[in-house]
Amino acid sequence: ALLKNPHQVLESSAIAAYAIGAQQAFIYLRGCFVHEEKSLMNALAEAEHADFVGASGILPLKIIIHRGENAYIAGEETALLESLEGKPAIPRTKPPRPYESGLWEKPTLVSNIETICNTINIVLYGIDEFRKFGTPESAGTKIFCLSGQIRNLGLYELPLGTLLSEILYDH
Repeated sequence: ALLKNPHQVLESSAIAAYAIGAQQAFIYLRGCFVHEEKSLMNALAEAEHADFVGASGILPLKIIIHRGENAYIAGEETALLESLEGKPAIPRTKPPRPYESGLWEKPTLVSNIETICNTINIVLYGIDEFRKFGTPESAGTKIFCLSGQIRNLGLYELPLGTLLSEILYDH
């Protein structure tokens, strides 16, 4: 659902890369996300043309969009790194953790796009506004997907800490 707004995904990824001083960022897509890959590639070309990112951009960040394996296990952080390196998506033995020795044995931040997309609201509105949602231990919102034999199917963005019964019966 977040990939329906490819510029948000790119901007959030660029903010996260800037925050940690990275010069390169990868957006890893499951193999079945063919349409989303095209959409992201078009948005990236627009961002590079506008000099927001890229070698001559405001943020000299190289963003690489990689459509990898379609296997569920490819979402595990170390299996994803293996796939990016051109190997089968098989989880690595830990330790070391990716932040110690990740992609091509370099320290690597691996995060899901929902978490990364939260950076835009934090940057725009501040951490205090972000913390108004959720719990003291887990601030912010989460996207919940309701499917199956229920009345109101769909995606719901709700504060972290929302009870499952509330999601099912109130939303």
